[in-house]
Amino acid sequence: MNENVTNEYEVTHPKWRQYEVQSYEIAVEFGSVYGTDFEFLNTMKPASVLLAEGSEITVESKNTIKEDAK
Repeated sequence: MNENVTNEYEVTHPKWRQYEVQSYEIAVEFGSVYGTDFEFLNTMKPASVLLAEGSEITVESKNTIKEDAK
């Protein structure tokens, strides 16, 4: 893989039941966990927060996507 090639997979699962989020807390030091490029997330508010009941999934057919080199 490189900057011009990536893989795409189809993930399938039953529809997940969703719940209303009453409150939330994000307790992650993003810079420490993911590196300095992600430190800005420490001061960001999420665009959305959701809670869903998960299930088993299947990962289906792999598709390779290539971008023409410029």
